[in-house]
Amino acid sequence: METYAPRLLIEYNQLQVEIIVSCAQLLAGKALARAFVKHPLDGVTTEIALFARFIQFTSTRDADIALAAFNHFNKVFCAGTDIHVVVAEQGLDFIQTQGVLRDYFSVAEILAARNEPLPTVPTALFAATGIKRIAQFGGQAGSKNYIEEARWLLDIYRPLIGDFVSRVAEFLKREAQDPNVASAYPQGLDLLRWLTEPESTPSSKYLLTAAISLPIVGFVQLLHVLVLFKTLQ
Repeated sequence: METYAPRLLIEYNQLQVEIIVSCAQLLAGKALARAFVKHPLDGVTTEIALFARFIQFTSTRDADIALAAFNHFNKVFCAGTDIHVVVAEQGLDFIQTQGVLRDYFSVAEILAARNEPLPTVPTALFAATGIKRIAQFGGQAGSKNYIEEARWLLDIYRPLIGDFVSRVAEFLKREAQDPNVASAYPQGLDLLRWLTEPESTPSSKYLLTAAISLPIVGFVQLLHVLVLFKTLQ
């Protein structure tokens, strides 16, 4: 005999998803589901995006329901597969991919507060035996988009890397004010402000000076390593 499992039904336009919750969560979950579909859902055109957006919506309203939705999302879409592989296989465009990943990782702080890890899957990179691994950091390479890259990483993985970004940004800002080097930073080095207030970002000419680009390009590469560690540990 099939066991009854309470479900939330979420319908938006022609999209529909079902989310398994506990009996104790059903009443509050239905109320959140009704509020959710009345909420602006710009850019939601696929079931995976609708599901992920509901996770984000509940993450700031009811942690238990957010985790229930998150766990069911993983059963439906990520069984034995990393979320990054899933979004690639879904054929989403860049903006849709960014949105699904951002919404998916919105529960990271809830999991951390409960000492629960993000779900991970074995990867060939770490599962293979007898293989030595190295991390190679590239040079400046004349990139003009490293601030955008850092902004993109922070937008998606903020719950995982936000604290690190704040601490490094504060360190760089303080170091740039040192009288011994301050002349190299006529517009300062306020990285956190540049990331969170794009209109405050200096000109490309200033960003491409060695004093600015060298530490921030290194910082962006460290962000990639941190994301890799946090999502594959």
